[in-house]
Amino acid sequence: MKILKDIIYAPENGKRGRGDLFIPADYAPVRKVSAALVIHGGGWDAMEKSSIHPLSRLFAKEGMVCFCPNYRLLQHAAWPAGGKDCLKAADFLEKAVAVLFPGFAAGPLIIAGMSAGGHLALTTGLSLSPEKVKCIISIAGPSDLKKQFGTKYFKMKAKHFFGKAHVTEYDYRHASPISMLKKTSPPLFCLHSVNDELVPPVHSYMLVKKARKLGLKVEDFLFNGNDCYHGIWENWTANGFNEKGPDLSQRKIIEPVRIRLRQILASLN
Repeated sequence: MKILKDIIYAPENGKRGRGDLFIPADYAPVRKVSAALVIHGGGWDAMEKSSIHPLSRLFAKEGMVCFCPNYRLLQHAAWPAGGKDCLKAADFLEKAVAVLFPGFAAGPLIIAGMSAGGHLALTTGLSLSPEKVKCIISIAGPSDLKKQFGTKYFKMKAKHFFGKAHVTEYDYRHASPISMLKKTSPPLFCLHSVNDELVPPVHSYMLVKKARKLGLKVEDFLFNGNDCYHGIWENWTANGFNEKGPDLSQRKIIEPVRIRLRQILASLN
């Protein structure tokens, strides 16, 4: 596969307005291709695009063009700045694929992400017109921000996230994917470790429950993660959460999750 790094999609955002484009090895100038927007995590205020490269490589090996964007973190701008950046990245990906593959406009897109990136994948996919989204894949994505900001890891973060001292129920509701679901929403795939204490699996459970009530196509895949965080990386500990630590781009996805993701992607092609 080819990786085109630091492509500018939002020039006004400097380094946070760049992304990496993964082109599958069997690239051909004219053929149908699926495209995926793959969004990194980091609690909305850490990490960058290379941290989600392992997921993009998996997608590219399944023949998909992937775009991993940086987006503005909370220290750059409060919500909804990061969400708006991801919507810009989705629009950029559609146009980029049309250039790379003449005669074919990308869409509907696959929108995927993990942790805070899972939240952004959900808000992005649920904000776009349903016909533009093939599906949303959320790995450990928070679906209810009031509930998430009440956990031990995220206490007091709500003010930082929203950029104001007084956070209202309206704020929580309009930034929470579970409140954005409607009968026309795209299919959802929620993957979550039963051992996750950082983003408890109840977030996926609640989202799936509401989606089913609305009659949406939805799947929840619970797995036995290998740590008390998201549990999807082989031989990785919390020390890797520091972006100055190990090379996060070289992490490997544990076998059960890798297999399930490949099955999902195969069903979409």
